[in-house]
Amino acid sequence: PELIVVNCIILGRAEAFASKNPVTSSIADALGVSIGFLLALLIISFLRELLGTGSLSLFGVDLFTLPVLGENPMTLFILAPGAFLVMALLLALFRRMGVMKGE
Repeated sequence: PELIVVNCIILGRAEAFASKNPVTSSIADALGVSIGFLLALLIISFLRELLGTGSLSLFGVDLFTLPVLGENPMTLFILAPGAFLVMALLLALFRRMGVMKGE
C-alpha cells in the first residue's frame, strides 16, 4: 500500500507539472523527482534494515553488522510502523542539522 501512495504522489506531481510546461522540461523534472524519491526510499529502507535486523546483507552475504544491534535487533523497525519512526528520526536529524527551517 505504501508504494501505491508514493506512485500516486509522483504521477500527480508529474501530471501537474507537465500540463504547464514543455515536454523536455517535463521529462527532466520527472527524472529529477523520481531520482529524489528513489534516494529517499533507499535511505529509509537502509536504515530500517540496519536498525531492524542489526545487519545489512546482499544476496545472503552479510556486508555490515552493528555489534550492539546484531544480538538484540529492534524488530519494530522492520514492521510497518518502523517506516514512520525512521521518517521521524530523519526529520529530527535534518532539523537539528539546520537543513530544514523550523516553523
